[in-house]
Amino acid sequence: MDTLPIELVRAIVHLGRPHDQTVWLRVSKRLSDITTPLLYKNVFLNVQKSNAAASLRLAITGTYKEMAPKILSFRVISLAVSKTLPGSLPWADMAFVVSRFPNLRILQLHSSSPSDWVSHLQNASFSNLHTLTVVYASKTSRIQPLSKFITRHPRLKNLSIQCPTITSAELALQQHSHLTVPALHSLEYAALPWHFVQGIVGSLKELRSAALDFGPGGTAEIETVVLALKTSAVAKRLQNLVCIKQRTYDSLLDYISSQLGGIESLTIHCDAPEVFHQFAYLERMKKLKKFTLISTATWIAKERAKINAISDEALLSLPLALQELNLYTLTWTREGNVWNRRLAA
Repeated sequence: MDTLPIELVRAIVHLGRPHDQTVWLRVSKRLSDITTPLLYKNVFLNVQKSNAAASLRLAITGTYKEMAPKILSFRVISLAVSKTLPGSLPWADMAFVVSRFPNLRILQLHSSSPSDWVSHLQNASFSNLHTLTVVYASKTSRIQPLSKFITRHPRLKNLSIQCPTITSAELALQQHSHLTVPALHSLEYAALPWHFVQGIVGSLKELRSAALDFGPGGTAEIETVVLALKTSAVAKRLQNLVCIKQRTYDSLLDYISSQLGGIESLTIHCDAPEVFHQFAYLERMKKLKKFTLISTATWIAKERAKINAISDEALLSLPLALQELNLYTLTWTREGNVWNRRLAA
């Protein structure tokens, strides 16, 4: 490669996988100078019990300090790992390192206790941050640090908070579980459990796509969210809506079709039977062009076990993930007054 034009070498390196790039940067100084900035542009740490110490030490090496301005995306998965492990850094030190990435645009935290991460990052400010993903492995009542962190980043365009949903009764007992953000005027996409919607919807102006998880919630939870959306500034802008609902979806369809008639694409993921007859609801939504029903009613243990076998890369592609899980998917598209069905299993 030493004899190739530098533009061609850059093109080849850019197409390589991270594993390939880590090999190439050791070949020569020329390849190292070309590869290193690309390799550190998107940083992914999978911190497990077996490699926690090595992964965390990596974050304070001289290379990281030198490459900090080049890091645009930082993603960490730290499941079943204690706050500190023998020979590793405390989470506070790790968060301190991340807070020194001046050009960070994408931050994704997948953790058994992301509140610990966010608590240490809540005073950090990333002027270019546009995408935030926080995944909780269990129900949480420590939401104030996350509220504070989001508030410091009003230019966010994509926000995803994933955690087990709670019922209205549980929410009433956990006052600290409310997400409160005064201003997110630039947000275009949000994926949230239902109980976070009320505290954030009032600050939204540009929201066009949303994914809402109602879990086992019933009419009370659905009514709260749908009416909050209807009376907000995004009621006429919201075009794409995905709803996750356990058990039946009749009440969900009823509220959405009667209150959010501007939706153009609607997807419902539920435990309902693999049959759909509620076209009367769809007819209410004059702008609706596409409706998709994803059913998990036929899931059995071996199907659920497939989730753990799907690679992280595959989950980034919804069609591939659905194929691997054998989910039953029905999609209808409207052409004039006719609904055409497409089946995928």
